[in-house]
This record gives sequence, C-alpha cells and structure tokens, in this order.
Amino acid sequence: MRRRLKRENNSERQNFHNFDCRLAAYLAAGSSLTAVMASNASAIVVSNSTVQPFGINQEVNIDFNGDGQIDYQIDHDRVNLNGVNLDYLQLDKNDVSSAANPYPIDNFAVFPTNGTPANSDHGYLTNAGPGESGYYPAAVTAGTVLGPSSSGVWDFQEGENFLGSHKIIRANRLIDEDATQIDAANPNPPAGTTGVFPPLGTPGWVGLAGQTRYLGVRLDLNDAGHAGFNNDNSQYWYGWIGVRITNEADATGEVTGWGYQSELGMPIMAGETAPGVPGDYNGNNVVDAADYVLWRNGGPLANEVDTPGTVDAADYAAWRVRFGNTSGSGTSVPAGFGAQVPEPGSLLLSICSSVALIGVYLLRRVRGK
Repeated sequence: MRRRLKRENNSERQNFHNFDCRLAAYLAAGSSLTAVMASNASAIVVSNSTVQPFGINQEVNIDFNGDGQIDYQIDHDRVNLNGVNLDYLQLDKNDVSSAANPYPIDNFAVFPTNGTPANSDHGYLTNAGPGESGYYPAAVTAGTVLGPSSSGVWDFQEGENFLGSHKIIRANRLIDEDATQIDAANPNPPAGTTGVFPPLGTPGWVGLAGQTRYLGVRLDLNDAGHAGFNNDNSQYWYGWIGVRITNEADATGEVTGWGYQSELGMPIMAGETAPGVPGDYNGNNVVDAADYVLWRNGGPLANEVDTPGTVDAADYAAWRVRFGNTSGSGTSVPAGFGAQVPEPGSLLLSICSSVALIGVYLLRRVRGK
C-alpha cells in the first residue's frame, strides 16, 4: 500500500513538473494572447488591491497604466524644525526630490519617464467651489463618483508662484502638521519668492480612526488624452487612490489600492475595482504564471474557485483551465499593462533545466559513468 501511494505521489509530482516545463516553453516562446486581446479591449476598470505601507520619509509609487512611469506618489516627509519633528503626507506628481529633500519645489519636473511620453496634466479633486483654487485634496468616501461632472474642483497646487503672487503653496498635502511652518522656514527660498500662501479648506484626513479615504485623481497618461495642458474634463482618465492613516501622530499609514477607468472621459466610483478573475490568485486581473508560482508556494490565494482558504490540487486544476483569462467579458487590460513576459517563466525554465541535469547525473551514476 505504501509503495502504491509513493508511486501515485511521484506520478502527481511528475505531472506537475511536466506542466511546468510546457508552461516554461510557452512563456519563453512568447505569447501574443495578451497583446492581441489588449488591442481589442473595451473600457474596463483597471485596479490593484495590493496594500503598500509607508513609514517616515518613505513613499509609494503608483503607475496606473503599467508603462514604467510613476503617475502619482504618496510621499511622507519629516523635517526637524528648531528641534521639533514635523511630519506631513502629500500627493506628488512632479516634485521628484521631495523624498530626499522636502524644501525644493520642482515645478512641472516629471518623474523619470523610462522611455515613455511624459504625463503632462494630472490633478486631484478638491472641495473648492467654482473658480476657486489652492485647496487641499478632498478625503473622498467610497462610492463617490469621480469624473467630468464630479462635485468639487480638479486642481493641483504645488509651486513657488501661486496665482502670480510669488508665494509658495503646497496644497497637495493630506496631513499638514506643520501648518506652513516648513515653507516659511525654507532655508533656500526660490529667488523672487515673497511669502507663503496657506492652503484653503480643511485637509479632512485626520480624525478618521483608521478608516480608508480616497483621493480622486484625473490623469493624462503619456499626454495622450490631450497634447499639452487640457482644456476639457472629457480629455482625462479618472481614478482613485485609497489611503489609510494608521498613525496620525507621524502621518504614516498605507496605500490600500488604486483603480482607474480605462476609457477616456468615463467616470469611476471611489474604491471601484475590476471584477475578480477566478484563478487570479495574486489579484492582478489576469490568470498567469505568477498565480501558479504563488500556488506552488502555498498561497495565500485570492479569487479561489474551490475551498477558499485551502491551498490544494483543486486550486491548481482551477488555475490551469483558466490560464490566460482576464477581467471583463472577452477583454483584457489596456495595452502596456501586464504585457511583459512574467519572471516565473525564467524560474520555471531553471526548474526544468535543473531537473533535467539531475536526471542526466543520476543516469550516469546508474550506468557507472
């Protein structure tokens, strides 16, 4: 009985290994499935539910369309002012130096583009009224509609010459613990700067007792919605970034996820995510080799089809028959998102090569060579 069980277990392992090798060969050859489906994709919500914590002087980079260019950054900064630590948390789109040095304001200095066209005209949703500017980002609740007809004003105010007044403004902060002291104490103020303009409104990100709130964001990805600065709300993609403050005393917490509507000018609800894809165990909206690797490593698995919470052979079978599936009905994520051959392909090839070499070695040992 023990020998039979051992033979069965060995057979199952061999089946898994054989499939590993076939999958590795498929990935190494390159598949056009994702690219073909992406080119025919209709509008869907693209989202990421990965929780990313940020501590003191740390940041979380967000790349909505997966092109390698940072679209937004949730950035924490600590400054010691006259022996007192002042912490603040902000939404960045152009202040590339803020993680290392919070004083400079790099007006319109984009994040590294990594060979892609630069984003030109992003913004956040504020609680300002018509014609108003210089407000903090709104702390939006789940389900709020974000789009061309959103209640509030889309804006982004971080600069050295607010409204032509030669004043510094950093209205892009979620928690403004310093109450503009940092700006006023700037040791190297820009030439011609005459003062500080305190942001308007209430940040709204304190006193939440650990609840998630959302930043409403609009995007001109790769300057494709409209060349230069946009003049119409329909020329943007709309999305959200979830933020949870876990320690108000030092303005630290976590990004709980993000999402955007892949069709230009279409609204999205704050917190809205792409439908879960059965077999997509890592939650990246496609059933791919990375899900298989996660299953082999014992999970945990999202979007399980069989016995949620238990990692077993049935999960492997569910993944295998759905390999290549994506969110949406017959659609995939937009071009550029997930189009690269995943790293697990190289991993599986190395597994196959190693097993093959071991087999040759054992065969030589048996033959006495």
